[in-house]
Amino acid sequence: MKNKINYEQIIEMASYGILIAIVVFWNFFSNLFPIKLEQVISILIGLIAATNIAWTRKFNKMEKKIDPLKTSEMLVYPDLQSAFNAILSKKKRIKTLRTYSNSSNIIQTFIRPNNIIIDHCKVMFRNLPPQEEAENKRYALELENILQRWRNLEKAGQIKKLEIVRHRYLLTEYQVIFDDDYMILGIYHPEPSDPSSVVIKSSPLVITTELKEGKKIIQTYIERFDAMFKEEGKKQRPQGASK
Repeated sequence: MKNKINYEQIIEMASYGILIAIVVFWNFFSNLFPIKLEQVISILIGLIAATNIAWTRKFNKMEKKIDPLKTSEMLVYPDLQSAFNAILSKKKRIKTLRTYSNSSNIIQTFIRPNNIIIDHCKVMFRNLPPQEEAENKRYALELENILQRWRNLEKAGQIKKLEIVRHRYLLTEYQVIFDDDYMILGIYHPEPSDPSSVVIKSSPLVITTELKEGKKIIQTYIERFDAMFKEEGKKQRPQGASK
Protein backbone atom coordinates (compact mmCIF):
# COMPACT_ATOMS: atom_id res chain seq x y z
CA MET A 1 0.00 0.00 0.00
CA LYS A 2 1.37 3.41 -0.94
CA ASN A 3 2.26 5.82 1.87
CA LYS A 4 -0.12 8.71 2.29
CA ILE A 5 1.34 12.06 1.26
CA ASN A 6 1.99 14.21 4.36
CA TYR A 7 0.90 17.63 3.13
CA GLU A 8 1.34 19.16 6.59
CA GLN A 9 5.07 18.42 6.56
CA ILE A 10 5.47 19.73 3.01
CA ILE A 11 3.70 23.00 3.83
CA GLU A 12 5.59 23.40 7.10
CA MET A 13 8.99 22.84 5.45
CA ALA A 14 8.20 25.28 2.65
CA SER A 15 6.97 27.91 5.11
CA TYR A 16 10.03 27.68 7.34
CA GLY A 17 12.21 27.80 4.25
CA ILE A 18 10.70 31.19 3.41
CA LEU A 19 11.24 32.34 7.02
CA ILE A 20 14.91 31.31 6.97
CA ALA A 21 15.42 33.08 3.63
CA ILE A 22 14.03 36.33 5.05
CA VAL A 23 16.30 36.12 8.12
CA VAL A 24 19.37 35.40 5.99
CA PHE A 25 18.64 38.25 3.59
CA TRP A 26 17.32 40.61 6.27
CA ASN A 27 19.77 43.38 5.40
CA PHE A 28 18.28 43.55 1.94
CA PHE A 29 14.66 43.48 3.15
CA SER A 30 15.29 46.05 5.91
CA ASN A 31 16.15 48.64 3.29
CA LEU A 32 12.77 48.06 1.62
CA PHE A 33 10.54 47.89 4.71
CA PRO A 34 11.00 50.07 7.85
CA ILE A 35 10.10 47.31 10.34
CA LYS A 36 11.99 45.38 13.01
CA LEU A 37 13.09 41.79 12.41
CA GLU A 38 11.25 40.59 15.54
CA GLN A 39 8.00 42.01 14.21
CA VAL A 40 8.49 40.38 10.83
CA ILE A 41 9.15 37.00 12.45
CA SER A 42 6.02 37.27 14.63
CA ILE A 43 3.87 38.19 11.64
CA LEU A 44 5.33 35.40 9.52
CA ILE A 45 4.83 32.75 12.21
CA GLY A 46 1.17 33.74 12.43
CA LEU A 47 0.81 33.66 8.66
CA ILE A 48 2.58 30.29 8.47
CA ALA A 49 0.18 28.79 11.01
CA ALA A 50 -2.89 30.17 9.23
CA THR A 51 -1.61 29.13 5.80
CA ASN A 52 -0.72 25.69 7.08
CA ILE A 53 -4.27 25.11 8.36
CA ALA A 54 -5.90 26.49 5.20
CA TRP A 55 -3.79 24.51 2.74
CA THR A 56 -3.98 21.34 4.80
CA ARG A 57 -7.78 21.50 4.68
CA LYS A 58 -7.67 22.17 0.95
CA PHE A 59 -5.33 19.25 0.26
CA ASN A 60 -7.40 16.94 2.45
CA LYS A 61 -10.50 17.81 0.41
CA MET A 62 -8.58 17.17 -2.81
CA GLU A 63 -7.33 13.84 -1.49
CA LYS A 64 -10.86 12.75 -0.59
CA LYS A 65 -11.89 13.40 -4.19
CA ILE A 66 -8.92 11.43 -5.48
CA ASP A 67 -9.31 8.49 -3.07
CA PRO A 68 -12.21 6.80 -4.94
CA LEU A 69 -10.02 6.70 -8.03
CA LYS A 70 -7.20 5.17 -6.03
CA THR A 71 -9.47 2.31 -4.99
CA SER A 72 -9.41 1.11 -8.58
CA GLU A 73 -5.92 -0.26 -7.79
CA MET A 74 -7.59 -2.57 -5.26
CA LEU A 75 -9.80 -4.12 -7.94
CA VAL A 76 -7.04 -6.33 -9.28
CA TYR A 77 -6.39 -9.53 -7.33
CA PRO A 78 -3.42 -11.84 -7.89
CA ASP A 79 -5.63 -14.89 -8.45
CA LEU A 80 -9.21 -16.11 -8.40
CA GLN A 81 -8.95 -17.49 -4.88
CA SER A 82 -7.89 -14.10 -3.49
CA ALA A 83 -10.83 -12.45 -5.21
CA PHE A 84 -13.25 -15.04 -3.80
CA ASN A 85 -11.81 -14.76 -0.29
CA ALA A 86 -12.16 -10.98 -0.33
CA ILE A 87 -15.84 -11.21 -1.24
CA LEU A 88 -16.73 -14.20 0.94
CA SER A 89 -15.19 -12.48 3.96
CA LYS A 90 -18.07 -10.00 3.63
CA LYS A 91 -20.83 -12.31 2.40
CA LYS A 92 -21.61 -15.63 4.07
CA ARG A 93 -25.07 -15.85 2.56
CA ILE A 94 -25.81 -15.10 -1.09
CA LYS A 95 -29.32 -14.63 -2.39
CA THR A 96 -28.41 -15.17 -6.06
CA LEU A 97 -25.09 -16.40 -7.42
CA ARG A 98 -24.57 -16.30 -11.18
CA THR A 99 -21.59 -18.01 -12.80
CA TYR A 100 -20.65 -17.92 -16.48
CA SER A 101 -17.59 -19.91 -17.49
CA ASN A 102 -16.23 -22.80 -19.52
CA SER A 103 -16.25 -25.44 -16.79
CA SER A 104 -16.99 -23.70 -13.44
CA ASN A 105 -14.73 -26.26 -11.77
CA ILE A 106 -12.51 -23.73 -9.97
CA ILE A 107 -15.53 -21.67 -8.95
CA GLN A 108 -17.25 -24.52 -7.15
CA THR A 109 -14.05 -25.52 -5.34
CA PHE A 110 -14.15 -22.14 -3.55
CA ILE A 111 -17.79 -22.58 -2.55
CA ARG A 112 -17.56 -25.99 -0.87
CA PRO A 113 -15.03 -25.28 1.92
CA ASN A 114 -16.27 -21.79 2.78
CA ASN A 115 -19.61 -22.97 4.21
CA ILE A 116 -21.52 -20.22 2.44
CA ILE A 117 -25.23 -20.57 1.83
CA ILE A 118 -26.63 -19.74 -1.61
CA ASP A 119 -30.38 -19.30 -1.91
CA HIS A 120 -30.43 -19.43 -5.71
CA CYS A 121 -27.50 -20.50 -7.87
CA LYS A 122 -27.62 -20.05 -11.65
CA VAL A 123 -24.76 -21.76 -13.45
CA MET A 124 -23.80 -21.62 -17.11
CA PHE A 125 -20.93 -23.79 -18.28
CA ARG A 126 -19.92 -25.63 -21.40
CA ASN A 127 -21.49 -28.64 -23.04
CA LEU A 128 -19.31 -30.01 -25.82
CA PRO A 129 -20.83 -30.36 -29.29
CA PRO A 130 -21.18 -34.03 -30.35
CA GLN A 131 -18.11 -33.96 -32.59
CA GLU A 132 -15.87 -32.44 -29.88
CA GLU A 133 -17.31 -34.80 -27.29
CA ALA A 134 -16.31 -37.78 -29.41
CA GLU A 135 -12.81 -36.37 -29.87
CA ASN A 136 -12.34 -35.36 -26.25
CA LYS A 137 -14.13 -37.92 -24.11
CA ARG A 138 -11.98 -37.18 -21.08
CA TYR A 139 -12.97 -33.51 -20.98
CA ALA A 140 -16.61 -34.39 -21.63
CA LEU A 141 -16.53 -36.75 -18.64
CA GLU A 142 -14.92 -34.04 -16.51
CA LEU A 143 -17.78 -31.66 -17.37
CA GLU A 144 -20.32 -34.30 -16.36
CA ASN A 145 -18.51 -34.78 -13.05
CA ILE A 146 -18.64 -31.01 -12.47
CA LEU A 147 -22.38 -31.11 -13.11
CA GLN A 148 -22.76 -33.82 -10.48
CA ARG A 149 -20.69 -31.85 -7.95
CA TRP A 150 -23.02 -28.87 -8.37
CA ARG A 151 -25.94 -31.18 -7.67
CA ASN A 152 -24.15 -32.50 -4.59
CA LEU A 153 -23.81 -28.94 -3.25
CA GLU A 154 -27.57 -28.59 -3.57
CA LYS A 155 -28.19 -31.93 -1.85
CA ALA A 156 -25.83 -30.90 0.98
CA GLY A 157 -27.90 -27.77 1.57
CA GLN A 158 -25.28 -25.19 0.60
CA ILE A 159 -27.42 -24.32 -2.43
CA LYS A 160 -31.16 -24.04 -1.84
CA LYS A 161 -32.16 -23.84 -5.50
CA LEU A 162 -29.87 -24.81 -8.37
CA GLU A 163 -30.36 -24.12 -12.07
CA ILE A 164 -27.79 -25.19 -14.63
CA VAL A 165 -27.80 -24.32 -18.32
CA ARG A 166 -25.11 -25.60 -20.68
CA HIS A 167 -23.74 -23.54 -23.56
CA ARG A 168 -21.71 -24.79 -26.53
CA TYR A 169 -19.15 -21.99 -26.79
CA LEU A 170 -15.48 -21.81 -25.94
CA LEU A 171 -15.54 -18.63 -23.86
CA THR A 172 -12.79 -16.03 -23.70
CA GLU A 173 -14.17 -14.52 -20.48
CA TYR A 174 -15.79 -15.59 -17.23
CA GLN A 175 -17.94 -13.89 -14.60
CA VAL A 176 -19.12 -14.66 -11.10
CA ILE A 177 -21.85 -12.30 -9.85
CA PHE A 178 -22.72 -12.20 -6.14
CA ASP A 179 -26.24 -10.76 -5.78
CA ASP A 180 -26.06 -7.27 -7.27
CA ASP A 181 -23.14 -5.83 -5.29
CA TYR A 182 -20.01 -7.85 -6.20
CA MET A 183 -18.74 -9.29 -9.47
CA ILE A 184 -15.55 -11.10 -10.48
CA LEU A 185 -14.44 -10.62 -14.07
CA GLY A 186 -11.69 -12.57 -15.76
CA ILE A 187 -10.40 -13.63 -19.15
CA TYR A 188 -9.18 -16.93 -20.53
CA HIS A 189 -5.97 -17.35 -22.51
CA PRO A 190 -5.53 -19.83 -25.38
CA GLU A 191 -3.71 -23.00 -24.44
CA PRO A 192 -0.68 -23.22 -26.80
CA SER A 193 -0.56 -27.01 -26.65
CA ASP A 194 -4.29 -27.39 -27.36
CA PRO A 195 -6.07 -24.90 -29.66
CA SER A 196 -9.45 -26.19 -28.48
CA SER A 197 -8.92 -25.23 -24.83
CA VAL A 198 -8.13 -22.18 -22.71
CA VAL A 199 -6.55 -21.46 -19.32
CA ILE A 200 -6.81 -18.78 -16.65
CA LYS A 201 -3.64 -16.71 -16.42
CA SER A 202 -4.60 -13.07 -15.95
CA SER A 203 -5.43 -11.56 -12.57
CA PRO A 204 -9.19 -11.19 -12.08
CA LEU A 205 -10.97 -7.91 -11.45
CA VAL A 206 -13.55 -7.32 -8.74
CA ILE A 207 -16.28 -4.75 -9.34
CA THR A 208 -18.26 -3.50 -6.34
CA THR A 209 -21.12 -1.05 -5.89
CA GLU A 210 -18.74 1.06 -3.78
CA LEU A 211 -16.94 2.11 -6.96
CA LYS A 212 -18.20 4.83 -9.24
CA GLU A 213 -20.51 3.29 -11.85
CA GLY A 214 -20.00 -0.09 -10.17
CA LYS A 215 -23.72 -0.74 -9.66
CA LYS A 216 -24.45 0.13 -13.29
CA ILE A 217 -21.70 -2.20 -14.56
CA ILE A 218 -22.89 -5.11 -12.41
CA GLN A 219 -26.50 -4.56 -13.45
CA THR A 220 -25.49 -4.61 -17.12
CA TYR A 221 -23.79 -7.99 -16.68
CA ILE A 222 -26.77 -9.36 -14.72
CA GLU A 223 -29.14 -8.38 -17.52
CA ARG A 224 -26.87 -9.98 -20.12
CA PHE A 225 -26.49 -13.16 -18.05
CA ASP A 226 -30.22 -13.52 -17.43
CA ALA A 227 -30.98 -12.99 -21.12
CA MET A 228 -28.44 -15.65 -22.18
CA PHE A 229 -29.59 -18.01 -19.43
CA LYS A 230 -33.17 -17.71 -20.62
CA GLU A 231 -32.25 -18.12 -24.29
CA GLU A 232 -30.00 -21.14 -23.75
CA GLY A 233 -32.54 -22.60 -21.35
CA LYS A 234 -35.14 -22.69 -24.12
CA LYS A 235 -32.93 -25.15 -25.99
CA GLN A 236 -32.72 -27.55 -23.05
CA ARG A 237 -34.28 -28.49 -19.77
CA PRO A 238 -32.47 -26.63 -16.91
CA GLN A 239 -30.43 -29.15 -14.95
CA GLY A 240 -30.79 -28.88 -11.20
CA ALA A 241 -30.55 -31.55 -8.56
CA SER A 242 -31.53 -35.10 -9.28
CA LYS A 243 -34.97 -35.75 -7.82
